Amino acid sequence: MATLYDIYVTKNNGIPLFTGCTGTNYCMTHLGQHELVSGFFAAMRSFAKESFKDEDLQTMIFSEIRINFLEDDNNELLLAFVHDITANDNRIRNDLRKARDLFVKKYGDHLDDNLVDQQIFEDFREELRDAGIIEGNLGNVIEMVKFNEKKEEEQKISRPNLISWLRSKFRRNK
Repeated sequence: MATLYDIYVTKNNGIPLFTGCTGTNYCMTHLGQHELVSGFFAAMRSFAKESFKDEDLQTMIFSEIRINFLEDDNNELLLAFVHDITANDNRIRNDLRKARDLFVKKYGDHLDDNLVDQQIFEDFREELRDAGIIEGNLGNVIEMVKFNEKKEEEQKISRPNLISWLRSKFRRNK
C-alpha cells in the first residue's frame, strides 16, 4: 500500500472540517499549516472552475507527492488525499469516493452550519480506519499539534537542566 500522508475535508470556501495527519515525516514538517493548505486547495479549485470552464480539480503532481481531489458540489465539499507518487490512482479515487460518502452520511446534518466546530469531525479517522482507507495511526491535526507542543516543551525543560548539570560539573573540577 502506498503511503498516505494527509487527508483534507474542507468546505469549498476553504474552511477545514477535518485534517488528518498520518504522523509521517512529510506530514509533520508542515503540521501547523493544514489550515493554510486547506485554503490553498480551495483557491486552486476556484481558479480551475473560473479559468478552465468549470473543470474539476483532480490531481496535482509534484516530484515526490501527488494530491488527488474529489469535489462534491452538492455538499460544498472538497476532499484531498496527499500521498506518495507511487500510489495507484484508481485506488486513491475509490478511497476518496468512499471517504466522501462516509463523511456526508455521518456529518451531513452539520455541513450547512455557518460556524464550524472541527471537534465535531474528530472521530472521522475511525470511520476511515474501519473502511480500510487508512491503516495504523491517523491523528487529527489538533492532537498532533498538541503532541508537538508538549514535545517541544519537554525539550525546553530538559535543555536548561542539562546546562545546569554541565555547569555544576565544570565548577567542581576547578
